[in-house]
Amino acid sequence: MRNQIESLVAQFQDVFYGNPWYGDGVIEKLEKIESKTVAIAPMGKLHSVIQLVQHMTAWKIYLVEIMRGNDSYQIVADSEVEWPSRSSSESWAAVVNELKEAHVLLIDDLKLKDDAWLLLMNPGTEHTYGTLVQGVIHHDIYHIGQIGIISKMRAVDAQKS
Repeated sequence: MRNQIESLVAQFQDVFYGNPWYGDGVIEKLEKIESKTVAIAPMGKLHSVIQLVQHMTAWKIYLVEIMRGNDSYQIVADSEVEWPSRSSSESWAAVVNELKEAHVLLIDDLKLKDDAWLLLMNPGTEHTYGTLVQGVIHHDIYHIGQIGIISKMRAVDAQKS
């Protein structure tokens, strides 16, 4: 059966390209952001929008690697893999494109799975593959919320000046 897989694919697509119930999808939100502001770290030390997008890409790639059977693929917390340091606004279009490409790979690979795969344990963890897949969906929602807040902060700053 593939009912759960099809539902997860639909959720990923809605969160990424669609019009989810909570507001803008990932791509719509990113397209509204001025590239000149993406590398500015909120409060001078938090992650910038471009870093958050690269982080989202890293975790999509992680899921792709796991779906392809590379169960040894890891992302070390606070590493260059988890938080890439490319932070120039000139690379914004390339960073968004990398996120889109990772999303396509994720969807293509997920469509090859069946519902039984979702119940299997992800080796080396205490979680099923299904939990991991849902976690990446939630991860996108979480970070697009952060990006939305940062964007609003930038808009308020622009009005003040």
